[in-house]
Amino acid sequence: MQNQAKYSAVIATILYLALFFPSFYIGMLSPPLFENANITTVSGVLVVTLSLLEPLALVVSVCTMWYMYFQEEYYKVFFWCLFPLFVGIAIVIIFKIIELIAL
Repeated sequence: MQNQAKYSAVIATILYLALFFPSFYIGMLSPPLFENANITTVSGVLVVTLSLLEPLALVVSVCTMWYMYFQEEYYKVFFWCLFPLFVGIAIVIIFKIIELIAL
């Protein structure tokens, strides 16, 4: 169990560090949404906030999975390896809801 948790954490850490900067720049490039006449201020702020939530989830996940590994709570390591995926799915669902409401 310990070796599986370690390999999962190493792979997730490398993947999430590689994805951090592109996801962070996507969040930083989303403020021009406010120039679109179809986007309200509330939905625009929500989109920008959600776009910045994924990079935060990546950082929290990496820190917490290694903390859980060193605390020898290996099942929690697997959860934190998948946490950014859960956050990403939730963000996509919320984006679709915003898209339906905005139309």
